[in-house]
Amino acid sequence: MVSRVLTLDGMPVTLRLEPIYWELLQTRSARDDLPLERYVELNAPTRHSDDLARWVRTTCVNDLRDRVATMQRRFDRV
Repeated sequence: MVSRVLTLDGMPVTLRLEPIYWELLQTRSARDDLPLERYVELNAPTRHSDDLARWVRTTCVNDLRDRVATMQRRFDRV
């Protein structure tokens, strides 16, 4: 687990995640052309550390599923 302190709405929030989720979250925020903290501020429904970590994991997994499904549809057309 890797801990990072994010500043969300001007308040520090410690977030503990496995390294892969940090990478996926950074990728997701970059796709929206936003810094990681700003992406979380705009999209996360909570600021509680445990709930925020759960949201990140769920968001990253759902994003990966969507990307795999999109690639599968492309391969099916070929």
